[in-house]
Amino acid sequence: CNVATYWCAGNDHQNQKTTQAPMTQTLPPLIVVGQNGASSKLHRNASRAYISPRSRQKVWQISCSVANLIIGPATLTIPSTFVRSGWIGILVLLFSTAAMLFTGMLLGAVLEEVERKGHHAPTFGMIGELTFGPSFSSLSSGLCVGEVFLLCVFILVFLGQSVGSALNLRAEQVIYASAAMAACMGCCPRRYLSFISVLGLLFTGFSVATVIGNAIAIFPEANDQQTLLGREGLAGGFHTVAAVCVCVGDHVVFPGVYAAAGDFRTYQKGLAGGFLMFLLTAAGLCIATYAAFGTSTKPVALNNIGFDAHGHRDLRVPGWIATACTLALAGRAVCVLPVFMKPVIRASQSVLAKLMRVSETADVTGAQGNFLLEACCFAAAAVCSVAYADLMVELETLLTCLFKSMNVVVIPSLGYCTICADRLKGRPCFAASLYLIALGGALWGIFGTMAALRSLR
Repeated sequence: CNVATYWCAGNDHQNQKTTQAPMTQTLPPLIVVGQNGASSKLHRNASRAYISPRSRQKVWQISCSVANLIIGPATLTIPSTFVRSGWIGILVLLFSTAAMLFTGMLLGAVLEEVERKGHHAPTFGMIGELTFGPSFSSLSSGLCVGEVFLLCVFILVFLGQSVGSALNLRAEQVIYASAAMAACMGCCPRRYLSFISVLGLLFTGFSVATVIGNAIAIFPEANDQQTLLGREGLAGGFHTVAAVCVCVGDHVVFPGVYAAAGDFRTYQKGLAGGFLMFLLTAAGLCIATYAAFGTSTKPVALNNIGFDAHGHRDLRVPGWIATACTLALAGRAVCVLPVFMKPVIRASQSVLAKLMRVSETADVTGAQGNFLLEACCFAAAAVCSVAYADLMVELETLLTCLFKSMNVVVIPSLGYCTICADRLKGRPCFAASLYLIALGGALWGIFGTMAALRSLR
């Protein structure tokens, strides 16, 4: 979760021309970077031919870091989309994960080319600016702020549904309490964040294993309402794509992963390893849950623990198991929320600085004012979450269509066509396919956002 800080700083790079944040404070957890983090071109070319044991260890570290980024509580929402997409959702899961990995590789190639052209520590905001011009910087910041704010709303809705179901509380009560705790967590010293992140990954793995084990245990009494195309047919596959994109579409923080890798080959293998871990986890979770519960699969798969295949309470399963897993995941989500809210807080401070006509680097609020501003941001997110507490799947779709379609599909594809234009010489088919991918991402963003907004009414 620490990489959200890198993303936040990166998208505001145009306001930080004279200051560069230390890279050691912005790298994902579980990554150890040597002194030669920025590889020379000679070293990069040599690494393509041979990977030393030390490099293999670094690839493993990058893979674990990427897995820590993308395997989180949102993974437990993917099985519920199979109620709409049916068994065809397995193929959708496979191809959508592969597509996100492909655009992540494109982004890595763009970062390599930008470094080769002399830009130090390129960020996602820089990629957007080099692709579309300086006028895109404001839109890039807006996309950043909008995506993380909606992501915080989604996490609060997730907490409201999962914790509320486990503790028999109303969703709005849990949402307001979680927002308050997250605001207080913003005061947590940064030195504890890596430990909390590693602990959260272990909790997530334990919860996923518990859900799969529970589904296997009740499989002899499985629900027989599974279908090939689900309730919505092929259109239901868009919900699966949206859920996958929420999990793995973290392209805005991949520049931090690339900086930790040091070269494209290590980044490439590490990213592939992390995505493979996600795919195996998500596929096992979805197959086991949908095969056992069918249409009784709950919006958060964790809430199926303690229920039989038809949605009735199963007294053979101790209720404390589901409660313990839910609270563990809730703890991780609350710890992550302050990190993802940072861009929103920084944007609010920038607006205040402009209104007060002072420098944007000045501390316009002070320590107490910063806490109050953070509390206000979380209060706004909580109000939005309560308003849409029963529409988690629709929120996922809106998040992916409105923001991630641009950040995950359009910018990496067009960025490669613009910044890596020399690599496309003599490859017209590949160039055309990239433009088609970008066009598809843009259409997905437009029509998907319209459909999601209709669903939220």
